[in-house]
Amino acid sequence: SICIKEIQSIQPNGPYFIGGHCFGGTIAFEIAQQLKAQGEEVSMLALVDAYAPKTMPNNNLFLGLRALYYHLDFLIYKTFYYHADKLKQANLIGQLTYLTDWVQKKVESKLTKSKSSTTKKRNNSQPQPIHQNSANPQNTDKFIPYEVRYLQAEKMNREAKAKYSPQVYPGCLLLFRAKKQKLEWYFGEKLGWEDLAAAGVEIHEIPGIFGNLFNAASMPFLVQEVKSALDKAQNAKVEKSVKK
Repeated sequence: SICIKEIQSIQPNGPYFIGGHCFGGTIAFEIAQQLKAQGEEVSMLALVDAYAPKTMPNNNLFLGLRALYYHLDFLIYKTFYYHADKLKQANLIGQLTYLTDWVQKKVESKLTKSKSSTTKKRNNSQPQPIHQNSANPQNTDKFIPYEVRYLQAEKMNREAKAKYSPQVYPGCLLLFRAKKQKLEWYFGEKLGWEDLAAAGVEIHEIPGIFGNLFNAASMPFLVQEVKSALDKAQNAKVEKSVKK
């Protein structure tokens, strides 16, 4: 694949340390599979907040209601998680000030969005110039808004994940997962990977919420866990070479 060619242009041979976040976890999983198939050594396969590529049923009322309950629970936890540390470290005056500022920012944000929406509607009612780049017609993508490009990429990722048929990975899989997950109620503690790793799934739970482990609160814990896992893998590699 293209990813493997890029990796091997820098490091032609293993051992490799492969990792991916979210849908990138599925890509990392397949990269590790293909490297193993080439006879290469993969010392570590690490997935960060990545769900296994499994299709969820969409026609079961019970599952739907249960999903709704867990999504609401997730949103409540998310709100609490963001503000709990700030509030518990402040006195009563500080807490009131924090909450007042938070409400003010929310109101200002709503007003700004409303004003922006009105401006866009006004601009859209007028003829817009067509951007062209005669030197390089391929560059027309840069005029597509970021939000549109993001949604297009997300749609393509969903389609690719739906078509992907994963095989069992012959090694161990390291899963760095946020404590609070959106779909754990369906995928389970190991986020669905237990049937796809022959040597098991090693869980590293990080304080935080799904999809947001790279914030200032959770990042230090994630870095510490990943560094510890890398050191462990490196030590195992040294021990293996000594025994040989």
